[in-house]
Amino acid sequence: MKNTLKYLTQIQPPRNYQNIDSLNNVANYIKNRFESLNLEVSFQEFKVDGTIYKNIIATINPHYSKRLIVGGHYDVCGDFQGADDNASAIAGIIETAKQLKQYEDTLLFRIDFVAFCLEEPPYFGTEQMGSFIHAKYLIDKNIDVIGMINYEMIGYYTDEPNSQDYPIPQMKDKYPSIGNFIANISNEKSINFLKDLGFDRLKKDIDSYDIVLPDAFAHITASDHLNYWSMGFDAVMITDTAYFRNKNYHTKYDTYDTIDFTKMQYAIDMVANSILHLNSTKIDDILKLCAFKWVENCGISSIRTLYWDMAMTICSDNFNKFKEYILACEYGKESLDYDINGEYGLEFYENIKTMELSNLNDIDKKIFMNGYSILVNNIKI
Repeated sequence: MKNTLKYLTQIQPPRNYQNIDSLNNVANYIKNRFESLNLEVSFQEFKVDGTIYKNIIATINPHYSKRLIVGGHYDVCGDFQGADDNASAIAGIIETAKQLKQYEDTLLFRIDFVAFCLEEPPYFGTEQMGSFIHAKYLIDKNIDVIGMINYEMIGYYTDEPNSQDYPIPQMKDKYPSIGNFIANISNEKSINFLKDLGFDRLKKDIDSYDIVLPDAFAHITASDHLNYWSMGFDAVMITDTAYFRNKNYHTKYDTYDTIDFTKMQYAIDMVANSILHLNSTKIDDILKLCAFKWVENCGISSIRTLYWDMAMTICSDNFNKFKEYILACEYGKESLDYDINGEYGLEFYENIKTMELSNLNDIDKKIFMNGYSILVNNIKI
């Protein structure tokens, strides 16, 4: 992580849009770092004002169609080091990929780690941004995207009193006045994705706050995730809040020695664990679906074997939970004439889905499965 920060901040001339050789050298450095993790890596090239620029895309589990995007930009504003903005993000992406690579066999979706070019002026807010190019590619190819996580400045922290500002005055009454936390920023549409990442439920070594901005204030977040929001994708920005805390933003003082590597590591660990949490919720859905299909196909051994094997292959360490779901499904199958509104059943499901089914009484299991029989038809794998 430190080596990545050092390389990006010390390269000369700085990695801005005018210094294409430096940008190409940084792109090759990032590509090599990803390849050292045994990831599939490619360049996404695009031409702006007659010059070829590159996004770098590294992939875990390319065989899955459903994918998660983890991104951040590598270019810098002006002739500065840009340690926090945004060398910290590139180090974060590489470290996240390193942590998740060891779980690739248990991950149930594809992850693309994308290092963007041309986030900074003069191209910010235009269709020449690397993130716009990438988001449009996802749209054009009709790719099934779970969501996008954008690292934007994750390395600056301070314990100084009154060191944290906010774009909306009322936020000062709700969030800390000391800038020693990480913020997880969502728009209104991405609330469910933010919840699925489960930052507020994770054990972590850094304070974090989920912040949902009204759409009218979305523009103040000023980073690559805006292109995903504008194209209808769910996206969350992970940030130390940039210029609302770090007064070195876009100045010569945004240097390597201002980075708090300990807290930065904590923030990266949180994101990696949130992706594993997201994966666990999908495993749970698959277990429920397999249990439901196993019970529904009573007497058809070939189909039952298919769903049993699927559950055991993907979720072998969750065998007891799978058995509990089978039991719940059997109760549901035996009580199809139970007089309960299906919509209420779905609401009930939402309330108890984190509970152990073995703790439910028989009547509750019947209510659960009447709702679940509807829900299961909406599960996408």
